[in-house]
Amino acid sequence: MNQQDRELRVILKELYLTGMLSLREVAGQFGMSYQTISNLLDKFGIKRRSIAKAFDTGEKYRNRGWLEKMYWGHQLSIKQISKISGYSEQLIWKWMSKLNVKRRPTKKVHD
Repeated sequence: MNQQDRELRVILKELYLTGMLSLREVAGQFGMSYQTISNLLDKFGIKRRSIAKAFDTGEKYRNRGWLEKMYWGHQLSIKQISKISGYSEQLIWKWMSKLNVKRRPTKKVHD
């Protein structure tokens, strides 16, 4: 397995197993199809979650570790986190603030 595959495997495991994202949510993050992500899980030997666990989405947005991993670890925007979690941007902002998840510096736009 080459370095790029190893890095992709780690990211897939984090998003799918740790982050509890669905295959469709992971596919959306990579701009790939559901089937491509499914094939990659098989290729990398990443075991599928049980049906019960797959449908237990919980309230990810209330989990500081999950929010930090998505925002800081994967460098996702609030909009992207909102999209993959299925919750509004306003709710993500609220819980990031409530859980004291530090914000990244705002980029200045130069004229």
